[in-house]
Amino acid sequence: MAVALLTGMFLLSLGWGASIVVGPTLLVAIAIPIAQASISARHAKFIAMKRNRAWSLIGLRFVVLFLHLMQPMARLSRRMRSGLTPWRRRGPKTRPRFRRVQMTYWRDQREAPEETLTKLQAQLLDSGAIVRPGGEFDPWDLEVRGGALGGSRLLLAVEEHAPGKQLLRFRIRPVYAKSAAALGAGFVLMSIAALVSGAWVAGVTAAAIAALAVARAFSDTGFAGGILRERLDRFGAT
Repeated sequence: MAVALLTGMFLLSLGWGASIVVGPTLLVAIAIPIAQASISARHAKFIAMKRNRAWSLIGLRFVVLFLHLMQPMARLSRRMRSGLTPWRRRGPKTRPRFRRVQMTYWRDQREAPEETLTKLQAQLLDSGAIVRPGGEFDPWDLEVRGGALGGSRLLLAVEEHAPGKQLLRFRIRPVYAKSAAALGAGFVLMSIAALVSGAWVAGVTAAAIAALAVARAFSDTGFAGGILRERLDRFGAT
């Protein structure tokens, strides 16, 4: 997919100066898997050989080289046909929530915050959402992925009240993937450079791709935020 992205960028760069940079980068991206496949084919061992051993060995190594090159393409093709695409979303249908939100929940029986987060994570997983817990040094507790370019994170704070009562404070905020920023910034710079160079078709196309990447990232964060907000609503938070 990286090679396909670079190929598209190279086609957009034809006719102006960016092709000098994108072209060699594309060649390197193509040469790396070919070199790796060549090394694997060279080290392959064959048991049975035909009469003309030299030509048979060359033919078999070309077959191994071809199979090594086709293997990732075959895996990618099968994954995409099975729905494992970069634009897929997993989780229940919900109303998108794009803004940062804070919610509270009062309970009369004390419970450890870790147990509360574990239950909440289990409920999110049961609903089909992609969720992962934060680490010991992360400034968040749970993260729900809305898609490849964005998601939302949940932070829980607990106020202890006597006797054995608690006030839970939840904060949900959107988070954007680094790939979204890289795609958006890359195509914006490419669009500006193309327009300055007079390549209007390439400039407009690159700007449209950048806008699509930003819109998709924004949509992914809203989808994840909606899942978290709906789950906390069912939890009883307001």
